[in-house]
Amino acid sequence: MKNANIISQTALWKILVTGFAVIALSLTGCDNGNGACSHDWQLSSTTSTCTAAGQDSFDCTKCTETKQEPGTALGHSNGICTRCGVLRLSGITVIDEEGSGVIDFGYIWDLNNWEYKPLSDLITGTPKAQIVNETMTIELDAPKTEAMILFSEICNNDDVTPDDVKGFYMYSFKCLDIFYYARLYNEDSESSLGFYYAENDVTVNDDYYDNITFKKGWNFFVYDYNENISVTQTFPSGFKVYIIYDPPPLPPIEE
Repeated sequence: MKNANIISQTALWKILVTGFAVIALSLTGCDNGNGACSHDWQLSSTTSTCTAAGQDSFDCTKCTETKQEPGTALGHSNGICTRCGVLRLSGITVIDEEGSGVIDFGYIWDLNNWEYKPLSDLITGTPKAQIVNETMTIELDAPKTEAMILFSEICNNDDVTPDDVKGFYMYSFKCLDIFYYARLYNEDSESSLGFYYAENDVTVNDDYYDNITFKKGWNFFVYDYNENISVTQTFPSGFKVYIIYDPPPLPPIEE
């Protein structure tokens, strides 16, 4: 009888413990009917980057269980990427009244040699400026170190603080061998858009720039023909890509 009592007490204890566990699971919403947690997984962290897949970590919101799964590349956010700083614009409407049919505008102005060079000669990563289905995608990582010049030279102004900051700028993209250019323009505000890169925060002050600060990384430079300018790291609305045919002037005819 003594052994029987011990067994019955042990069995009763197991029943009580199991019962409390089931009640606890029910109260937390974790019980799926058989005493196990019906997990509600929430992403807690990832090692994935904009361009490379990593590992995703998940926590259950109902219990203490965790898990890991293969992640996917995050991709760049539109505008100036909030994760890595790459300038990426996609889906920009293209106005091609010239009927050029050009889809690849892979050349930009080299500030040091005063000539157009391939994007990959001046910009790190895998830069592009391409038209697909009448919209343009632009993707620019940081300029190469050798492609940058002092901001005082960019702005033609000695009143630059700090005075040793280097940068890069561009206003248009050119196609190979033909004089078609892609430029961003807002017809409503009659303003154009340029791209400025600063290796550190820098302030320029004169009658034109009027104490304008360029932030570290890419900046959008908006200007109109009344010399109103502004600098922002948010892509301004209303801009479209216009394809322009601009051949060099013909040489004079010799008599």
